[in-house]
Amino acid sequence: MRTAANEGQPRRFRWLQTTLSSALALTVGGSFAGTLAFAMDERAVSESHAAQVSRWKETSSIYAYRGGWTTTARYLFLEDIPSVDHERGGVFFFGASNLVSGLHVWLLEPPERSRIHNYGIAGISFSQQLQFLRFLERYEGLFRSPPGRTAVVLCLSPVGAVRQQYFPALFDHGILRYDEEDGLHPASMPSFERRLRVWRMRSADFFELARYRLGVTWRRLRDAEGGANPPPSRLEDREALGREWSALMEPRWRVEMPEELAALERTVRYLEERGARVQAVLMPMPSWQRDLPHVAPFPSPDPQWSPLGSWGSSAAGSG
Repeated sequence: MRTAANEGQPRRFRWLQTTLSSALALTVGGSFAGTLAFAMDERAVSESHAAQVSRWKETSSIYAYRGGWTTTARYLFLEDIPSVDHERGGVFFFGASNLVSGLHVWLLEPPERSRIHNYGIAGISFSQQLQFLRFLERYEGLFRSPPGRTAVVLCLSPVGAVRQQYFPALFDHGILRYDEEDGLHPASMPSFERRLRVWRMRSADFFELARYRLGVTWRRLRDAEGGANPPPSRLEDREALGREWSALMEPRWRVEMPEELAALERTVRYLEERGARVQAVLMPMPSWQRDLPHVAPFPSPDPQWSPLGSWGSSAAGSG
């Protein structure tokens, strides 16, 4: 038998469902907004950076600035590059992992830091670097500065003479797309979707860094109680690193080195055609790399555009 109470029940149920759904949406949205705000807070980023630097000094390992992101590449493509006014010009360093961890522009004062930029990418080859430069010219305004205001420093090492899969894998987030033939381009999507993806990645990286810091703190407390010394740096195992690099470079370097050196020559011509001041630097090598098979065949660049001599003399002072 239908009653007034029974007829009102569906209406009350719909109201309750709507209220709970709205509350849940507000809770999720508020949590996301709060996490994002904290993740992008300068104090939180500074604390995370200080913890990483402390760990770097404690273990005598390598360190590269990455802001509030989990990788240097995410920081570079999603925060650093979009914030740079390339039309002002500046000094731009390009290279591989030894540049990423070797040039600490984060130590500079703000005026110098706004003009000097580390655009190093771990594992990038010379041909991929040329694609990266074309991306910066087409989408980020590189070379639009008045003549003579843009300087490019190419930081060279044998690792650039082999094409690795690290560079293409950087763009699995979908914000940028990479094709071996077509190069690097922004993915086609509305601007609000792009911002949402960046914000979501930043929040996820914030949680990942927080988890990492908690793990480091726990290990320190555990080691302090047990009287253990800090773990040795991975760089101390030189023989293992030599074997790892030999496996990484062999046997492809024998085929790919001539192709990549040709790409390097095209890069120099490309830069000169756009009025950039070009400088080449032969990056120092650790001693465990000097006798690897792919190092000796790596030639010196043309002295007309390089201030340095041979590869051997450039590496002689490093250890």
